[in-house]
Amino acid sequence: MIKKAVAVFSLLINLVLFSVFQVNFLKEFCAFSQTLQPQNRDAFFKTLSNMGILPALEVILGMDDAQVRSAATDIFSYLVEYNPSMVREFVMQEAQQNDDDILLINLIIEHMICDTDPELGGAVQLMGLLRTLVDPENMLATANKTEKTEFLGFFYKHCMHVLTAPLLANTTEEKPSKDDFQTAQLLALILELLTFCVEHHTYHIKNYIINKDILRRVLVLMASKHAFLALCKYD
Repeated sequence: MIKKAVAVFSLLINLVLFSVFQVNFLKEFCAFSQTLQPQNRDAFFKTLSNMGILPALEVILGMDDAQVRSAATDIFSYLVEYNPSMVREFVMQEAQQNDDDILLINLIIEHMICDTDPELGGAVQLMGLLRTLVDPENMLATANKTEKTEFLGFFYKHCMHVLTAPLLANTTEEKPSKDDFQTAQLLALILELLTFCVEHHTYHIKNYIINKDILRRVLVLMASKHAFLALCKYD
């Protein structure tokens, strides 16, 4: 069955145009893989990786079809859950060839920021994936290199400015320039992820906070009419 699935995937991933059916089909196979024995599940995801699933998802996430993007996000979540190091390795490699604004991880951040759901359900899911990717607890260390050092250096150089852009844009004055409920929810999510970074990325986040004057910007949010945002700094 796995061999037959591989044959199907080889067709799907090499298609220039991805339909809702095709991407949902791939998503369902990823969901099915959770029922496999560990050895078969490893083979499944390694096959997807070897066939270029991450570059394919990068293309799909850039499409206008919201249904296709949603399914692609679910597939991405399975990959992150299976092997975050594999995803981190891919995004660091592509940074050597692509501009920051088209990097896969920055596309994920942009989709989080631009979520149109009033409850930001998609943004919450994406924030969880980002937190997994920047969590040092699941990063590898070998005799030759430390994934934590390499990836966090990459993330703060190429991605952190995308994540903090809404915060910096909304705190140029003494009060938030936009203080509607959805904006407040988004800023609260960003602060939650920044808090995680403060707790786990001592060196990198310290330098970023100082260089970008993040603390002063966060204090501006105390003037928000939304208590959940004004109090986020204490979480």
